[in-house]
Amino acid sequence: MYEEGQKIKFFIDTPVEIYLRSIRDAGFNCHVSGNHIIVDSKRYDTEKRIMKAKQIKKARIKSAYTRKELAEEMGTNVQNIIAWENGEKLPSPKHMKLLKELLLW
Repeated sequence: MYEEGQKIKFFIDTPVEIYLRSIRDAGFNCHVSGNHIIVDSKRYDTEKRIMKAKQIKKARIKSAYTRKELAEEMGTNVQNIIAWENGEKLPSPKHMKLLKELLLW
C-alpha cells in the first residue's frame, strides 16, 4: 500500500489529515511538502520508539532546554516535543537531525 520515499499527491476536496492518518495507521512516518505527502520511513516498533523517546527527553533535560524553548528553536510546537518524549510518535528525519545538533547527542 505505502512504501518509503513514496510521494502522494493529495486533492483539495479531501482534508490532508485523512491522508496522514491513513499513512500513519499503516505504520509509516510522513510529512507534507507542497501538495504532496512524502512517506518517510517505517515506524519503529514500540520498544525502539520508547527507547528513542527516553533518549530525547534525557538529552533535552541535560541540555537545559524547556519543551517550549526546544520547540521554538526547532520551528515546531510543544505538542510535538511532548509526543516525541512520550513515544507517541517519532520526529521526522529533519527534526531528528535538528534534535541531535541542538542537544549535542
